[in-house]
Amino acid sequence: MEPNQSIDARAYALGVCDAFCEVVRAGVKRIALSHPFTQDALDTVLGADFIRDCAAIAARYGCGAHHQAEPLLTDLFPVSMNRGKQNIVFYRDPADLEAFLAIFRDKRALVASGAYTGEARRAIAVRFGRLLSYSEDAIDRLIAQNTEREETAPAVGAAEEPAISAPPYKFYIAGRARNRDNILRICRLFDDLHIPRYCFLENEASHREAGLDAADPQLADTVEALDLDHPSVRALFEHDLRGERDSENFLLVLPAGKSAHIEAGIAYGLGKPCYAVGPYDKTDTLYHIFEKIFRDERELQAFLADFSRSC
Repeated sequence: MEPNQSIDARAYALGVCDAFCEVVRAGVKRIALSHPFTQDALDTVLGADFIRDCAAIAARYGCGAHHQAEPLLTDLFPVSMNRGKQNIVFYRDPADLEAFLAIFRDKRALVASGAYTGEARRAIAVRFGRLLSYSEDAIDRLIAQNTEREETAPAVGAAEEPAISAPPYKFYIAGRARNRDNILRICRLFDDLHIPRYCFLENEASHREAGLDAADPQLADTVEALDLDHPSVRALFEHDLRGERDSENFLLVLPAGKSAHIEAGIAYGLGKPCYAVGPYDKTDTLYHIFEKIFRDERELQAFLADFSRSC
């Protein structure tokens, strides 16, 4: 009997992710990348739950998993290896994920301004290699041996403004920690449609770094009992604020508490489109910051389906 190739390919891909997470947890690598995959492979071979399963594997190792829908192309690897493909970035320290996203943003800014050449171009590849924990010799060798490099557009005119790099997340999902089950159900809607999102409840690595257990049902009470200047409170604040800045849109899951409403105000002040989903207790004039308040998950799901087709 011939083996089921689809099941074998999916199991192999998850096994690779498991191995990489173990390496990241051990501190051998700062970040690790899944094997690159296409959207077609995600839809047909790997399956709709692949990204969620990668996140679950990472969580078991105390790591985070970031779905990178647009590849980071550098001279470190042949361009055909990653062009048009996606990755899962595994990390233990949220600062390392931020370093990866910073390389992505810096490279896009260099390309947009016509400055992605010479030493600036090489520096992007070197930064990426160091983040992957490659030795300096290995980085030099990979760059020197790579004869298949990305071709970039010529410099734009001096009077033309460079393009602004797109945030890595399409949505920042905020809410009350005590509304955990409902928020995680909302997160699955995004995952099923392959819409990159940030949710404070699923950042296992940041909670672990702060000495907290993200799965603790009393997490909200634990955090509220800490002093405002406690390192754990500061760590969670800084990580979530980065996530909000790095998101294009904001979604508030109602009912929500004061902190989530403050986050909504921050998003509105940053000029991000704001949405909410769920019932609210009473009319509030400030709820006009939301472009739309969805009555329930079904209404939100219909909106996200249209949104995903336009991405």
